[in-house]
Amino acid sequence: MVAASPFFRGTWTLKRFNATIINDVWPEVAFFSLVASMVCLVSKKTEHHLGINNQLLTVLGTVLGLVISFRTSSAYERYR
Repeated sequence: MVAASPFFRGTWTLKRFNATIINDVWPEVAFFSLVASMVCLVSKKTEHHLGINNQLLTVLGTVLGLVISFRTSSAYERYR
């Protein structure tokens, strides 16, 4: 039987918030949300277009997938 965590009993408290991942990632989420908002505002309010071509996103996604696959395979080989 798994014992209940004392952090998750009762109402929402500061200890309970600190036990979640939200406390760790909120600065990064806020930063990238601010960057995305600035890109949208610059694209809408000025004549500069900061968009990325769809083909470039496809190529970057494929390359990223290959890199992650290679890294996982090499890590597995070291583990065995």
